[in-house]
Amino acid sequence: MSTLPTVRQTGGLAIAGGPSVLGEKPVRLPTAGKIRPGIKRLTRQAEANPDARRAYDEGVAKGQDWGTIEKAVRQALKLGDDARSPMTPQNTPYFHVCRADFVMPEIADRILDLYGEDRGQGRHLYRFPIVLPVDNWQAVLPHSLKAHKRNELVYWSEYGADGVRYCKMHEPLRVDPQSKRAARPFGGRRTMLRPEFSGRCEPEQCPQYQSTPQQCRLTGSFIFYIPQIPGAGAIELPMTSFYGLQGIRQQLELMTYVRGRISGTHNGQPMFWLTKRQEEVSMLDLEQGIPKRVTQWITTLEGAVDMTALLTAPEEDHDDLVTHAAQVLEGPGVTIEGAATEAEEGPPDDGGPAVKDLQASIAGELRDLRVQWATFTPYANHKFGADWTEDRTKLADILAELQSAVSHDQYLEKIHLTMEDAP
Repeated sequence: MSTLPTVRQTGGLAIAGGPSVLGEKPVRLPTAGKIRPGIKRLTRQAEANPDARRAYDEGVAKGQDWGTIEKAVRQALKLGDDARSPMTPQNTPYFHVCRADFVMPEIADRILDLYGEDRGQGRHLYRFPIVLPVDNWQAVLPHSLKAHKRNELVYWSEYGADGVRYCKMHEPLRVDPQSKRAARPFGGRRTMLRPEFSGRCEPEQCPQYQSTPQQCRLTGSFIFYIPQIPGAGAIELPMTSFYGLQGIRQQLELMTYVRGRISGTHNGQPMFWLTKRQEEVSMLDLEQGIPKRVTQWITTLEGAVDMTALLTAPEEDHDDLVTHAAQVLEGPGVTIEGAATEAEEGPPDDGGPAVKDLQASIAGELRDLRVQWATFTPYANHKFGADWTEDRTKLADILAELQSAVSHDQYLEKIHLTMEDAP
């Protein structure tokens, strides 16, 4: 996926919440800097050149980004833009924090001061806490297959509404026949499906994916905040490891299943820590056509929450639960006596359930579905009317709806789709 899916959150941050002059495309979460998963080192051939080594060492000492350092190394080696890079990625047990990668360079210093460690190789970032801004894992972990030529994005994958993965490219610029100049596109260049393979993304048939060196790669980012780090934007961790991306996704989906959300903190503390773990992974030897096992440092997301405590739901008093439900649904200061006078007078004449009992049953169903009251209340007010808490018929309809819900995700999607049409 090359763009973020729509993030529908009741009362929260909305990404691509509707059309505007700026366009209808989903937007990325704003970022203020990058933490790199590793470093770059000189190739063996470049390492043999004293001028290249000097340019590399000076750039690292000044805290320059890898692009700037590579440019200086190319100049030292008198390499053109079409020549292969004189630098290659190197897997490290720590993350790389560079001042030049941040809008405010002092943020890099602050991160290392708070969370850096010296394990014999200088002060580096080995492990640090993070907080996620939204509850959609695809929003904080955007990824796609991308093919670059020099520094230009040529092709990229994107899923369509039909669930098919397509290969996209930029449309050729339209040239005005009179002025012979390209027309200036509004809102950026338009995109189109790649003509080959009926526009589908087919890595096994793609010449860019199959090329050596590989031109099309899985490219993603992990977007988060770090506690006690100032700045309006989040921090981005670029990632190209399938194992790293897949492991983070699994951890986020597990937390969503157990807790109901991945954003924010738990009891005032971060729910996740990022670190690196040395693992043996499988890689394909293309020359021999056989798989092989190699050891790599993989970016790993660790849960910092006692999962057994989350899995063990506390026993709640029946009356306390109903009182809490009424207070949350109707606002501060409202008690169950004010919300449901019918319950004081005993069961209804028709023998049906009392309002109080229906409210308690609804509260229990919502708890089992792991749906927050703050999420459910606006939806119920919109669909059933603000008086639903006092209406036995509406309460019964809501209870039947909740009992027929298949899963947490299915019911949340129902809420989100309904609230899209809310005024």
